Amino acid sequence: MTRLREEAESPFRSLRFLVYGGVGASGAVGALTSITGALAAYTGVRGAVPLSQSGKDIAIDLGAIALAAVAWKLDSQTKARKLGRLSRGAKIAALKVQLQEGGEGSRAGERPVLSLADFRRDRGRARRVVIVAGGEEVVQTALAAAGAAELKQRLVDNAFLVVPVVLPAGPKEPSSILGLAQERLQGAVDEPHVGCPLLLREWQEYLAIEAAEARKQGIDPVKQGISVVLKLNGRVGQRAFGQPAWERLVGDVERRRRRGLDVTNI
Repeated sequence: MTRLREEAESPFRSLRFLVYGGVGASGAVGALTSITGALAAYTGVRGAVPLSQSGKDIAIDLGAIALAAVAWKLDSQTKARKLGRLSRGAKIAALKVQLQEGGEGSRAGERPVLSLADFRRDRGRARRVVIVAGGEEVVQTALAAAGAAELKQRLVDNAFLVVPVVLPAGPKEPSSILGLAQERLQGAVDEPHVGCPLLLREWQEYLAIEAAEARKQGIDPVKQGISVVLKLNGRVGQRAFGQPAWERLVGDVERRRRRGLDVTNI
């Protein structure tokens, strides 16, 4: 599915690869012919193309091969990056959360289980998802800040959903320990602005990618924390390190709404 979507978004990439291959093959045939002519001229074969001309032809053919190879490599790298981005987006969309209240149209006490894709603006439960990940203490601090009375109501009013996920301290930390740490989080249960992550292994697999990117930049995701914000259109709007800037996130939506600006894409 990811590959099909990439092909749909870049419909002419396959054609470009075909052109690159054709140019490279043509250059290779031309270079072989020119080299043969140069050898003939060098050995004094009568009627052979002058050696100087053969040298120019060889240079042109080799240049065409090199240009086609560089273009192929750059386009391949672009394709790989796009496939990686689409694959990551598909993983995010499939992650599951359980709401703490059903919302409009739900029965009393119902706690629906939804994928993050269900929170897109056209799915009936539009929410701006904020994934908060890090060590237990880091996640707890972020939850406490989001749970402050006034801010909590503003998060609900502006369709934010906080998803807290405790990251493992090391690669060999048992999943049972992570599960207990997740259960110890205060302010994560019976809160309308919080969604509880389900199938933690899948969440950890996705967040391992985000954590690896953070470490490349010298950030310790367990000690400092990372956050990923999904906009109402389902796209990643922000990746940040440290504690989420709750006031700025909520305030941005509120200011845009007061000014009559579009808030369905943020």
